[in-house]
Amino acid sequence: SSSSDEDTPKLKTKKSKSNLVPKESKLTTDEIELANIITQIRSKYQCNIHATLCYIEDDKHLALIPARLY
Repeated sequence: SSSSDEDTPKLKTKKSKSNLVPKESKLTTDEIELANIITQIRSKYQCNIHATLCYIEDDKHLALIPARLY
């Protein structure tokens, strides 16, 4: 009985997971501008009634979700 490569268990190499949060130094100017705009929107439209951002006009709340912001 000869041992072959198929009989020996293969060691799995552990890949390092990349951090999902981008480094600030690697952001493009467009990404930095977008982050600044989102920060301004968050501070201006924070809703005290809902747990989200709302545009409020005449006591009507419109949730500001990402799809509406693009």
